[in-house]
Amino acid sequence: MVVLKRNGVTNDRATTFVHQWMRPSDNPSSEGSTLRLALELTGNRRLQFWDSMILAASIESGCSILLSEDMQDGFTVRGLTVVNPLVDKPHHTLKTLLES
Repeated sequence: MVVLKRNGVTNDRATTFVHQWMRPSDNPSSEGSTLRLALELTGNRRLQFWDSMILAASIESGCSILLSEDMQDGFTVRGLTVVNPLVDKPHHTLKTLLES
C-alpha cells in the first residue's frame, strides 16, 4: 500500500489492488480482517497506512487505549483512544487508568 501510494497510485486504486491480491487467499484469519480494517481507516480517516495497521490491530485486540507519541492525543476510533503519555498534562483516560 505504502509503495503503491508513494508511486502515485490513488488510495482507492491501491485499496482495490490489495483486496484483489488478498482474494485468492481470502480466509477468516485475523490478519486479513486487520488489513481490511487498516485499509478502511486509511481511506475513511486519511491516516497513514502503518498508523492504520497499529490502530486496526489494537481495535481487534480489544484495546481501549493506545499509547503513542506519534498520533494525535485524544484521537478516538471504534472505542480506541490514542493517548500520548509524554505530554505535560496526561489525558484523563490515562490518569484514571494509572490511579486505579
